[in-house]
Order: sequence, then C-alpha cells, then structure tokens
Amino acid sequence: MALIAIPLARLAPGSEGVAVLNPQLEVAGEALVLETLAIASYEPGELRQAVANLRSDAQAVWDALDYALHGYGAGLKNSSKNGISDANSSPNLRRLTK
Repeated sequence: MALIAIPLARLAPGSEGVAVLNPQLEVAGEALVLETLAIASYEPGELRQAVANLRSDAQAVWDALDYALHGYGAGLKNSSKNGISDANSSPNLRRLTK
C-alpha cells in the first residue's frame, strides 16, 4: 500500500511564497511551508516517523490541494482581488455535477 504525502520545507529568507498554494504551517514551533506541488506517493518504508499531527491545519491543506488541482482555493471563490472567479460566474470554468 502506498501513502500520499506532501513535503514541508523551510521558507527562504525574504521569500513570501504563495499563501494558498504553499501555506505556512507551524510544526514543533517552527514555521514551515507546505510544498503542495511536490505531492507524491511513497512506500511506507520510505517515510520517517511522523513528527506532528497537522489535523488543525486540515483546511489550509485542502485549500492548497484545491488550488493546485482546480486553480482556486475554497476561500478564494469570487475573489476579483486575486483574479479568481467561481465556476458559476465564469464562462471559461465548468463545474461537473450529477
């Protein structure tokens, strides 16, 4: 069985990153950045022991995945400030429904 993981990285000094795509998360008192586009599957033996539980940051992780896969974050729909629009308001975006 493979596991899916998203790596965490230290933010380079003076760098801001992309807030939705690469949210900053705190792990053991250190601010780290979620490297969402580096998501990959791993065999269980390839991963080290867990260092933290990021359950409290679940929404930020889901928003980053949503942004990576669909081009907009759950909290950014209809946001003209970021040039992002909801699928219901843009003729170029189509949401599939049953």
